Amino acid sequence: MAGHTTETTPAQTTICEHYAATDRKSEYLALLVAKGWLQTDLARVLGVKRQAVWSRVQRARAEGLPDQPGEHPIPEPPPRPKRPPLVGRTRGGLIVENLDAARAQAVADAKATLDQCGDAVERLRVCSRLLEETRPTVTTLRHTRDAAALSLWAHDGHRGVWRAAGWATAEIFFYMRKNAVPGFSVCPKEKLSALARRNGIQRIPDAAAVLRDTVRALVPAAAVVEYLEAERTALCRDLVTSKALTRSEAADVMDVSLSRVAHIMAPLGIPRDATRSGPHR
Repeated sequence: MAGHTTETTPAQTTICEHYAATDRKSEYLALLVAKGWLQTDLARVLGVKRQAVWSRVQRARAEGLPDQPGEHPIPEPPPRPKRPPLVGRTRGGLIVENLDAARAQAVADAKATLDQCGDAVERLRVCSRLLEETRPTVTTLRHTRDAAALSLWAHDGHRGVWRAAGWATAEIFFYMRKNAVPGFSVCPKEKLSALARRNGIQRIPDAAAVLRDTVRALVPAAAVVEYLEAERTALCRDLVTSKALTRSEAADVMDVSLSRVAHIMAPLGIPRDATRSGPHR
C-alpha cells in the first residue's frame, strides 16, 4: 500500500510476540491504543482487520483496564508529526476554532490555584476537590456537544461536523453515529433524519451555535480535568510511597474510596500493606 513501509520495527516485533503469547489479547490491544498506538497500525502489524482490533478494544474498555499488564510491557508508539490545528470552516459552514490558547490558560489558572497551597497534603485535597467540581461540567458539556453534532449530521446534512466538534479524527464521530443510529450507513440520505429521530436523535434548534459555544467551554474544562487527574495521581503516589499518608488517610484527604486509592497505586506494583505502618485500617 502506498505510503506504508514493509520494514518491521523492533517495537512492532515485540507487539506481535506479546500478542501471540498473551491470553488477554483484548486487554493488550486496549492498552496499546491507550499508550498512543493507532488501531490502523496495529491491524496492519498483526495482520487482522481494523474492525477486529476496534471490537477487542471496546470489549476490554467495557470490562475495565489495568494501567499496565505485568507480563507484557507496552512499547512506546512511534513519534508522529504534530498536525497543525484545523482552523476555518467546514464545507457546511461550521466554524472550526483554534482553542490552544484557551486550553493553556485554563490549565495555567488551575496550576496557579494549586500553587497557593501550603503543603502537599493541602495541594492533594484542593486538587481532588477541583477535579470533582469540574468533572460533572465536562460530562454535561460532552453530552451537549454530542447531541448538537448528531443533530447537525442527521437532520441538517452537515459534513465535517467532527472538525467543528474538536475531535482529532473523523473515526471518533463515525463510531458515535454507528452506536447512536444503527444502520445509518445503508440508509438513504433522504430517510436519515427519520431514522435518527426513531433512535432518539432530536433536531436541536440552532445546533451550529450550540456546538460552537459548547466546544469553546468544553476544550478548556477537559484540559483542566486531564491536568488535575495527572496531578492528583502524582501527589497521591508520592505521599503514600513516602509514608507521609497511609492509604486510608489519602482516601480521606481526596474524599474517595480505598479502592480508588488502590487503583492509583496499582501501577507502581506496591503491595497492599507496604504503605501501612500499623494494623489494617
